[in-house]
Order: sequence, then C-alpha cells, then structure tokens
Amino acid sequence: GRAAGDSAVMLGAPGAAAGLRAGDTITTVDGVAVDHPDALSAALTGDRPRDRVTLTWTDTAGASRSATITLPAGPA
Repeated sequence: GRAAGDSAVMLGAPGAAAGLRAGDTITTVDGVAVDHPDALSAALTGDRPRDRVTLTWTDTAGASRSATITLPAGPA
C-alpha cells in the first residue's frame, strides 16, 4: 500500500520544508521500512518532538528523495 496519504499532514511544516508533499510515498524512517500509513506512526513511536529523523520517500514523479527533519510538537 501507499505510505504517504496523510504523512505530509502528520509531519506538518518540517515535512513540507523538507519537500514532502501530499501524494509522495514515504519509504523509510531512519532506515525502517514504511509500507503503509500505520507503519509510519509505528516508526515514529518513541520519537519525541524536536527529535531528528531521516526520511526517504518517492515523490509523485517517481524520484527518490531523502531529508532529515526535526519532528513537530504534538501527536504523530
């Protein structure tokens, strides 16, 4: 399944600043595979606001991208 959907919204401004857009598909968080939206939440479990994580995703054009973001405050 697709891993993006709400992921851009879940990651808020830090994800948007990194270039993550609605429709992009997150594939890993800190090297942990993400293959559906619940896996994104699971990958972030234990991370705290202001923790830095590295995301890898495939954009809507099919290009692989990667960035390190600082997690926003609030629930993931």
